[in-house]
This record gives sequence, structure tokens and C-alpha cells, in this order.
Amino acid sequence: MSREVTEQAFNQDGTFSPSVNYWDDPPLYPAVVLVYAPWCGHCTQLKPTYEKLANYAGDSIGFYKVNGDTNEIAGVEGFPTILGYPTASARAQTYAGDRSMGDLYHFCQKLFKQARELGG
Repeated sequence: MSREVTEQAFNQDGTFSPSVNYWDDPPLYPAVVLVYAPWCGHCTQLKPTYEKLANYAGDSIGFYKVNGDTNEIAGVEGFPTILGYPTASARAQTYAGDRSMGDLYHFCQKLFKQARELGG
């Protein structure tokens, strides 16, 4: 299941700190963030796939979402936008692939590989 965060979880240096919103829940990395808008039809279509992937991954990766209508996220120009963070010190990577379960899963695998390479 993904967790809702606010813009405070996004640092000015381009990194992501979900513990700002979840002080009692250690943040999970790699982290994937869905930036959505409630009125966006593509977001509505993507949410079930995103939640299914989050449930499948369990606690091996952090899945978060943020309402882009009420939170300003640097670098986000449209909805939905999926951001990936291999480690706590890594800058956002914007996902540009297909919104299928398989392609999103491969994006997560790429983040895991990068996390290992970065020592995360």
C-alpha cells in the first residue's frame, strides 16, 4: 500500500525524505512517488496498477503518492508523474516508460540495482 506525503517530503536538493511526514515510520528506499491530480483521468487509471505494485513489493521498497494539485513538486510538469529515488541521497529520476505493471516493476528493479551500486 502506498502512503500519502506532502511537499515537505521533497528537499530543495532534489532528494526525498518521507520521514518528514512519517516520523514514526522509517522511510523505505528505494522509493517510488506518484504525483497525481484528483481530476486527472490518466491518474485514476494508473492508481490501481500502482497500488497493486505497492502491495506486491511489500516493505522491500517505499511507495508514496502526493497530490500535485495541493502540493508543488519541483520538476513536475504534468500528471501523472512517477519519480524514483534509489537512496535517500539520490535525486529524482522521472519515469518515462509505459504505465503497465511489468514496466513499472522493471523501473523498480532498476532502482534496486542503482541502490546497490550507490551503497544503499
